[in-house]
Amino acid sequence: MRWLAILVLLGGVTAAPRVDAQRADKATTLLESAKQAELVDGDLDAAIKLYLQIITTHPADRPVAAAALLGLGHCYEKLGLPKARATYQRLVEQYSDQAREVSEARTRLARLTEDPSSRDEGGEVILREV
Repeated sequence: MRWLAILVLLGGVTAAPRVDAQRADKATTLLESAKQAELVDGDLDAAIKLYLQIITTHPADRPVAAAALLGLGHCYEKLGLPKARATYQRLVEQYSDQAREVSEARTRLARLTEDPSSRDEGGEVILREV
């Protein structure tokens, strides 16, 4: 009986990393699907749904969740929605350990707070001498 208990415990110990790896793989697969929908298919609604699914079901996978928040912010920004600012701010505040995503979120936040009259129609900065 004691051996059976040991085997069950060992089986649980070895199965746990496998389950975590499967969850990480699923989160990564969802992220790739969301990027595909956003960047290749141009289906922002589908991308938003996938990004939100990642954020709610895989928040512990910090690199993937941060990338999903960044992608979600991109989608909202492309749609001209004010949710973009809140999404980038959430990324900066909750995922500060994800340097690349936080850096891009800060850049986008700065761009969103700039005076729109300081850019031309193509988005380029216009310098004016006063």
